[in-house]
Amino acid sequence: MCVNPNFIINHPVVKSPLINAIELKKSGVQRQLFANQLKDRQFGDDEAMIFDENYCKAL
Repeated sequence: MCVNPNFIINHPVVKSPLINAIELKKSGVQRQLFANQLKDRQFGDDEAMIFDENYCKAL
């Protein structure tokens, strides 16, 4: 648990497609990561993100 502001570094990309990284700001890369997490969610991963097409379009 983080109480104060913290910098999280070396966060695994597979765990969160929404981290602030240059390559993840490309809509094609982000779309693929969302699709991968959607598959994980279908196999029971409750922490996987849902597919957010509006987010991809906003990029």
